[in-house]
Amino acid sequence: MNYLYRKIRSVFYLLLNIVVFIFLFPFKKKSNLEIGSHLKRDEVINYLLNEKFHKNGKYLEIGCDLNQTFSKIDNNNKTGIDPVRGGNLKLSSKEFFENYNKEFFDVVFIDGSHLIEDVYYDTVQALKNLNLGGYILLDDVLPNNNLNTFRKRLTLHSFQDAYKILFFISSLSFIDLYLLPCDHGMALIKLIDKPIVEQLEFDFSNINFDSYGEYDDWIEIWNNSSAIIDLSGFYLTDKVNNLTKWQFPESSAILNPNDYILVWCDEDQDQGNLHTNFKLSSSGEFLGFLYPDGFTFVDSISFPAQTQNISFGRLSNDEQEWVYLDPTPLSPNLELASIEKPIYIENFKLRNIYPNPFNKSLNIEISSKYLNDKLNIHIYSLKGSMVYSKSLTPFNSGDIKVNVEMDNTVASGIYFLKLITSNDEITRKISFIK
Repeated sequence: MNYLYRKIRSVFYLLLNIVVFIFLFPFKKKSNLEIGSHLKRDEVINYLLNEKFHKNGKYLEIGCDLNQTFSKIDNNNKTGIDPVRGGNLKLSSKEFFENYNKEFFDVVFIDGSHLIEDVYYDTVQALKNLNLGGYILLDDVLPNNNLNTFRKRLTLHSFQDAYKILFFISSLSFIDLYLLPCDHGMALIKLIDKPIVEQLEFDFSNINFDSYGEYDDWIEIWNNSSAIIDLSGFYLTDKVNNLTKWQFPESSAILNPNDYILVWCDEDQDQGNLHTNFKLSSSGEFLGFLYPDGFTFVDSISFPAQTQNISFGRLSNDEQEWVYLDPTPLSPNLELASIEKPIYIENFKLRNIYPNPFNKSLNIEISSKYLNDKLNIHIYSLKGSMVYSKSLTPFNSGDIKVNVEMDNTVASGIYFLKLITSNDEITRKISFIK
């Protein structure tokens, strides 16, 4: 499991399951093109070249593949680049813009790699090489369903995350932006003023939003086995006393071997099957993942305070330690690349619990920076009933050792130890054996 601190919800609401692609997005104005419901991209390109530029426009196509579009462009001044096949120059876009091209173009069609890093690079370079009043067209910016939006970023997949470019281009003040109902949605950019260099910088690292364009809490689950796993009936919860708080709907999450799934913790269950009835606390809390029986744990964690654009999880399945990570939704976890890792001042820390499992007496070692605070010690069964409670007042700063004596009437099993102060809360799993 892996989750990201909840960020401020976007003002954009990207609707992904629509047929007509003119929708609630902050565009400056509607297109004045005469368009129908079955536009083809070559028709749009030819219209711009022949009508707007009277057949004299210079045309650039990035990602020609088998010339499905390039061959249909009625223009004698056209350039097509593709590193593998198609076009008239066997080059990558990077090779072309850095070493080859010194021309300016009137119409640029971008249909190369759909990874956001590549789409962003191609768009920025095209803007720098576009005549004033010229147009850029970006293909496949509106996936037609959630699966195509949130699948793994495979290089040859038709969608990947090209749609994220809308967040970049919608913020530019020197362009007009339109959406056209071509293929899987095509963005049409018109350059109306000289590009502002400062606006050509954009960080896509925090662009991980649900199908409603909202930046919400999320949990990532990875199937590291060689078998297909159906999560129907499994549970997620943020409450020790309510282990069956949210259940995976039937057939909503089938994981192939080495596949990932994202669950959105946003309290927006009306937005789809993988939206829970709880959110995650940025200050830290308990999180449990349980089998369909409702009391056997697959995994659990009491995670610490979170920070923006940093995730928390395991680097591999073999490691028990949870660490701060670079967010990589639907991809393998990566250790933070930055040396400036988050620093958290722990005012209340659980240093040790021993022995664990225990048969009668449990020792708890803690440290605190608070003076005259109150410490509540609670132990809960898997069904949420409290089997032990103790309070320490006043609770002074420093290292403290507390002994817990379990009652003989309590049955052997797995329990949750919860330590609560006025400012902090820590939960740990313990085993009691008579």
